[in-house]
Amino acid sequence: MNKGNTVTDVVLSSIDALEEDLQELLLGHSIPSEDEKENILSQWNEIAPILYDIITHSIKNNEAPLEEKFFFPIERAFFWLALAKDKELFPFIISSFAASSHLIDRNFLIQLAVYFLEEFLPDFISTVKNSEKNLELRTACLDVLVGFCARELFGKKELLEILREELTKELTFSDESVDWNTDLVSAAVNIGPKPLQEEIINLYGYGVIRNQLINIEDVKALVRKDQDDIFSKLQEIWGDIDLLQIWKTSFIEDSEESEEEVEDKDLNIQRILDLAKKNRVFPALITRNDSCPCKSGRKYKHCCLELFNGIVDLKKINQKTDWLTDVDHKEFAQELEKLIQELAEKPEEVLKTVEQMLKKEPKEPRLHAIRFFALSELGNMKEATENLIKSFKKFPSQALFRNSYATFFVLRGEYDNAEQIYSSEERFDLCFSNTNKLYREDAFYFHSNWVSIHLGHGRLERAALHLGAAKKLAPSEEAYLSLAQEATLLNIRITENAYIS
Repeated sequence: MNKGNTVTDVVLSSIDALEEDLQELLLGHSIPSEDEKENILSQWNEIAPILYDIITHSIKNNEAPLEEKFFFPIERAFFWLALAKDKELFPFIISSFAASSHLIDRNFLIQLAVYFLEEFLPDFISTVKNSEKNLELRTACLDVLVGFCARELFGKKELLEILREELTKELTFSDESVDWNTDLVSAAVNIGPKPLQEEIINLYGYGVIRNQLINIEDVKALVRKDQDDIFSKLQEIWGDIDLLQIWKTSFIEDSEESEEEVEDKDLNIQRILDLAKKNRVFPALITRNDSCPCKSGRKYKHCCLELFNGIVDLKKINQKTDWLTDVDHKEFAQELEKLIQELAEKPEEVLKTVEQMLKKEPKEPRLHAIRFFALSELGNMKEATENLIKSFKKFPSQALFRNSYATFFVLRGEYDNAEQIYSSEERFDLCFSNTNKLYREDAFYFHSNWVSIHLGHGRLERAALHLGAAKKLAPSEEAYLSLAQEATLLNIRITENAYIS
C-alpha cells in the first residue's frame, strides 16, 4: 500500500493539532479526566487506521517515509497508534518497532502509557517476566512500570517484588544480557530503600552509577590502595549518592586483602575510575528538572530545553536537501564532490571551473567555499580571504551563507567573531527567523558551529547540548561522522575537567 502525500499530510496535520492538546495536558503534570482522555482518544481512533497502513507499509518495505519525507519522528507515529486502545494492536506496534532499525523513544512511551494505557498493566508485567521476549521490548515495558510507580499508578512494593524475582533469576553479566541487568539493578536502586540496595550488593556484588554497572570488589580493591582520600575523589566525581555511602560502610567492615590480590585488580580499578570520569557530565544526564547548564539558576525545562529538543519539530525545516530550485541537486552535488576531490592536485583547473559555475549560480555558498580553498592551495590567501568575506556579506540572509561564514571564523580559531555572526542567538528558528527557506542541513551546521564556539570558550556543557542536537539532525552518514572530531575533543575536555589525579 502506498499512501499519497496528500493523505499523509492530512494525517500528520491532524496529529500535530491533537498533539498540542495532549501537550497541554502533559505539561499540567496531572492525570487527564476521563472526558478529556475520551475526547482525544476518539479523535486518534479516526486517523489511526490510515496511519497504521502508512507505517506498516514502511516496515514491510524497510522504509521510513515519515522520517525522510516529512521530518516527522517515526516513533511518535508508532505510539499514537497505541492510543487506539487495541490490546492486539499495541503489543504488535511495540514489538515491530523494537525489532526495527529505529530506536525506541522510551520517555515518549512512558508518557503515553502513564496517561492513557493503564489497562495494559498486566501486559507490561507479563512482558518484563517473559524471557522469550527480546530485551529491547522488555526494557521498554520495565520503563513503563517504573513510570507507573513514580506516578503512584503501580505499587512500589509490587514492582520491587518483580525486580527481586528477575534479579534472582537472571542476573548474569554476559555480553548479551548486561544492558538488561543494568536496567534491573538501576530500577531497583532508584526506587528501593537502602536495605534493598544493600541486598543487591550483598547478593550480586554489583551496583549502578550513572547507568554503568560497577563491581563492588573492584571498588573495594581501589579503596584499600589509598583509603585516606579515595572516597573523597569518588564523591567529588559522582556526588553524594546513597550507594557510595553504603559501599563505604561495607569497606570498613572488610578491609583485609593481600597486596597481590589488589594488584591483580589494577585493570578493573582503572576501569572504575575511567567510568567515573567519563560519566561526570554528559547530555544524557541532564534531565528536565536539573539546573540548566547555562548557569542561569533556572531548571533546564524552563530554560534551554527548547533550544535543543524542539529543533526537530520546526515546521520550517525541509527534510529534502535540494538547496537549488533550478539545478538538479544530485547531479550538482556530485559535480561539487568531484571538484573537492581534485582540489589538492588540480587547484588551477578547479578554480577555472568554479568561476564558470559561479556565473550561473552566484548565490551558491559551496561554490564560494571551493573557490576559497582553490585560491588557498595556490598560495593566494589574501585574495581568497577577501573574496570569501565579500561573498558572505553579500548574502547575509541565507542560512547556509551565515553558517559558512561562522565556520570560516571557527576554522581560524576566531570564536568571538563566529559567535557574532549568529548575534549570540543559539536558537535556530529565532536566529533565522527572516529566512524564507530553511533546510535540515542548515540546522545541522548551525549546531555544529555552536559546538566549536562553546568548545573554544571552554563552555563544555553547552557544547554537549549542541552536539546532541547536531547528532539528531545529521542529514547523512558523512555529516554525522564529521562530528566525530568535536565529540572526541568534547569527551577529552570533559574527562580532563572531571579527572582527579
